[in-house]
Order: sequence, then structure tokens, then C-alpha cells
Amino acid sequence: MELMNVINSRASVRWFTDEKVKDEDLETILKAATRAPTAFGAEQWLFIVVKKEDIRRKIHEIILKIHREYYEKARIRKIDENRLKKLVDRFKEGLHLAPIYIAIYIDLRERKLKDKYLWLEEELAKQSACAAIENLILAAHNLGYGTCWIGLALLAEEELKEILNPPENTKLITIITLGKPKMEPKAKPRKPLEEVIKII
Repeated sequence: MELMNVINSRASVRWFTDEKVKDEDLETILKAATRAPTAFGAEQWLFIVVKKEDIRRKIHEIILKIHREYYEKARIRKIDENRLKKLVDRFKEGLHLAPIYIAIYIDLRERKLKDKYLWLEEELAKQSACAAIENLILAAHNLGYGTCWIGLALLAEEELKEILNPPENTKLITIITLGKPKMEPKAKPRKPLEEVIKII
């Protein structure tokens, strides 16, 4: 697709088919991620790709758990019991159950800044990782795959750590779902530019 068409037509996908992601497509998507801007040229990111059925099922259970916490505890406005039950039922039907999960971490095993500036190194590594995630998402969409950015994964970082076993000195940023969408995603409208831009 032409670049602006890829950007403008991208939408989050929450329902996936069972079709596997082709290895060559996955490699293309991950290579696109690593072409993102990166602070210090350090590439302080790590991608853990989950294909195994048993681990995917565990992650899916965790995603339900963190969504429940979000709706029951984190939100200022809670949802009622009927909507919560509907959410749980949708998870049982396969909501967010993807052929692949990609956990994205920042990787500070090779440091670039002095300890006094560790906070800055972490923040810049996060920015680099987020740029990589956007590349990943757009590349996936361009190849006909759907994704969803599961930022709530941060609520279960320790639980996910036990399952994914990332190296020391890494920190979870998010989990991305990846697979063929069950239905064509439709991009939602965004706020008009005049509401979100200040030119001085």
C-alpha cells in the first residue's frame, strides 16, 4: 500500500482467525520494527515472539485478568455487571486470542549513560521501543495482518515475566497481538487537527 493509505486505514484488531502468520511475513514485520529511530543508535529493545499454544493460552488468560482489573478498579467510571459479564463472555469466544503475541521490552543490559542518567536512558529506550512498535504495527497492516497494542499488560508485568522469562535488566513496554483479522478493520475518526496542534 501507499504509505499514507497504510497509516490512515490502520485500526486495532481484536478478533483473529486461526490462520498462522507466515515466517517470512513475521521476519519482514520484525525487521521493519528494528528500522525505527533509536536513541544513541543503541537499539535497546527486545522482542519476545510467542507462538506456542500453551503459552498463548496463558497470555490470553492474563489479558482477560488485566482487563477486569482495568474495568473494575482502575477506571474512574466503572462498567456495570452486565457489561463486565459480556466482556468475559467475549474473551471466552476468542477476543484478543491471537496466533502470535509479541512482548516488547526495553533492554538495558548494555548501558550507554552513567547511573545518574539512568532515568533518561530508560525513558529514551521507551521512546525508541514505541517507535519500533509503530513500525511493527504498520508493516503488519501493510501485509494484511491485524494487531492490537495491549498497554494494560503493564498491570501483569511480573506474571508475564514468569511465563516469558526475559533477560535481567529488561522492562516490559507492551504486548502486541498479531494475526489475520476475522473482519476488515475500520479506522475510527480522530480529533480535528485544530484541537491537538498548537503552532507558534
